[in-house]
Amino acid sequence: KKNISIEQITILQSSLSKYSLFNHYTVALIQGADELSEKAKNALLKTLEEPNQKIIIILTVDHLDHLPKTIASRCQVIKFQPVPYEEIFEYLIHAKIDREESNILAKTSYGLPGKAILYANNPESLEKYQNLATTFCQILSRPLVEKFKKLSNVFDLKGTAFNENIDKVEEILNAWITILRDGLLIKSNNEYLINNIYIKKDLKDISKNHPMGYFQNLMRDIFESKILLRQNINPKIILENIIINI
Repeated sequence: KKNISIEQITILQSSLSKYSLFNHYTVALIQGADELSEKAKNALLKTLEEPNQKIIIILTVDHLDHLPKTIASRCQVIKFQPVPYEEIFEYLIHAKIDREESNILAKTSYGLPGKAILYANNPESLEKYQNLATTFCQILSRPLVEKFKKLSNVFDLKGTAFNENIDKVEEILNAWITILRDGLLIKSNNEYLINNIYIKKDLKDISKNHPMGYFQNLMRDIFESKILLRQNINPKIILENIIINI
């Protein structure tokens, strides 16, 4: 949950203060701990400074540098690396998914087994991502006015909460980075390594029309935009600024 509140941490602390009936370990999981509110961070820090026996608190974060050093220093950091394509592919084959679909799912998951399973169980999620990728290819190859039109037609951010807009735009930016990475791979004659294989033809056409520096600079701009996004800069402005620079 975004902006985890101090009230939620207080409830957690109350639960952790109760002893297990059979003296077993108590485990608490805080997902997205890099999105704790300031008051929640301070409250959690007190719990981490004075841990009770047989209590394990697991914090998951997308960006370790967004977690205060005072909290990170009191934790054992375990980094989860992407799972190799071959392992995800074999798992999907074992799950009775045909080879062609398993290949697409394993490639599109970018080393995240949970994402591959989500796409397998929810084809609409996969279709949404593929439409996102296709649209970005179209944006890359259109005149400026058409770029904005394409963006507004597909990414309508009206009527949603600010935090939800941030989530949507971050999802968009992450997808764009993977597509530009594939463009770089094609440009450097490493086509066999690309993940978005269903838009290979579009990527090849785009790569022909742009130098390698184009992809590198655009990826740098998007990474910088992701930082601005977490500094509460208007998501719509961030997207529009990227479009202007494409």
